[in-house]
Amino acid sequence: MRYFLEIAYNGSRYSGWQIQPNALTVQGVLEGELSKLYTTTIATVGCGRTDAGVHAAQFYAHFDTDLNPDFVVFRLNKMLPKDISIVRCIKVHSSAHARFDANERGYIYTMYNTKNAMFIDRSWWLDTTKFDYELLTRATNIIAQATDFSIFAKTGGNNLTTLCSIRKCEWHFNDNYIEFHINANRFLRGMVRRIVGALVNVAKGKLEVATLENCIKQNKNLFINTAAPPQGLILNHVSYSYIAC
Repeated sequence: MRYFLEIAYNGSRYSGWQIQPNALTVQGVLEGELSKLYTTTIATVGCGRTDAGVHAAQFYAHFDTDLNPDFVVFRLNKMLPKDISIVRCIKVHSSAHARFDANERGYIYTMYNTKNAMFIDRSWWLDTTKFDYELLTRATNIIAQATDFSIFAKTGGNNLTTLCSIRKCEWHFNDNYIEFHINANRFLRGMVRRIVGALVNVAKGKLEVATLENCIKQNKNLFINTAAPPQGLILNHVSYSYIAC
């Protein structure tokens, strides 16, 4: 039988989702506890991969077992560290795939313009009061209309394609913080953090809107470090046609 685990985690102390040699990862911890629970080796496949320090409010991973899945949520939550939680365990069809069947993913990036100790590991502390919001809006619209995001891909991502279909790309403004919301059918590795960084550079007057637009259209390097810090990024949702939200 195949099951999907819906997971949430604070990624602050992890080197991302995917198992890596000599590194603490969410997948490594999860598989270790699953294997203990079932007293046999359990492998998982995640809906994607998050970078070191990035969080997930909703993440899915599938695994196969012929053993009884009853109480897996309760038991795993007792076994896992406090920064990883299991939301639910869902029985799916045998060919269901956590990564390839996902039809949309959504991220939220948060920036506080004042230091907030409660959210220091979940946001970027940055003075946004001096942003040029007209330029920010223009640049955001360019991102929303783009289809090829090769200039925002992390080196060594081994992407078969750099095409993505953006379905939401917008800013939400609050008194002390702002949020960038972006949804798409897929994302390249490191793509969201580099988009956020580029938009911030535009808002601060360090990158011309025209330069950003031309580089996207011509697949040219921006020649500026645009990766926003990882702690402000949260994978907010992942959707499937056969799983109710």
